[in-house]
Amino acid sequence: MITVTIQGLSEFKDKMQKYRKSMTERKKEFLTRLGEIGIDTASVSFKTAHYDGVNDVNVSSKWNGSNTLIISATGQTVTFIEFGTGVTYADDHPLAQEFGMIRGEYGQGKGKQDSWVYYGEEGTMGEWLRTVDNQYVIRTRGNPANRCMYDAGKKMREEIEKIAKEVFRFD
Repeated sequence: MITVTIQGLSEFKDKMQKYRKSMTERKKEFLTRLGEIGIDTASVSFKTAHYDGVNDVNVSSKWNGSNTLIISATGQTVTFIEFGTGVTYADDHPLAQEFGMIRGEYGQGKGKQDSWVYYGEEGTMGEWLRTVDNQYVIRTRGNPANRCMYDAGKKMREEIEKIAKEVFRFD
């Protein structure tokens, strides 16, 4: 609670001007802190994801002007890890339909089958069958949706009010 007397009006005006000037820094701190939560949550999720094959995902952030912090995941396997692959696992990513990530329909479409083979690494659930020309032949039944970015966004939304109260407090 702020009590203002006529004698304190000048002091209050000075405090308000300082607070207003600090908003740019506070806004950047707010977005940075939210971004760190998103990056940390998504990075851990991608690193520990159930995925057959090489997991090449990197999560990072980039400023787009002074008001927007973009958090992105890059790598060839992002979509397969985020939304899952194959008809073996439930299609349980809340945004899969919205983004057109229908089980067995994207990628090379091999996910329509109960299992398929590829050359590469086993990952967390792939089954090594044999080696051909120094390459591993792996059987997969697909992957569950790991929801790394979706869950990172959810975690960020859960923390917005707490961080806002800390960053935008009026001293």
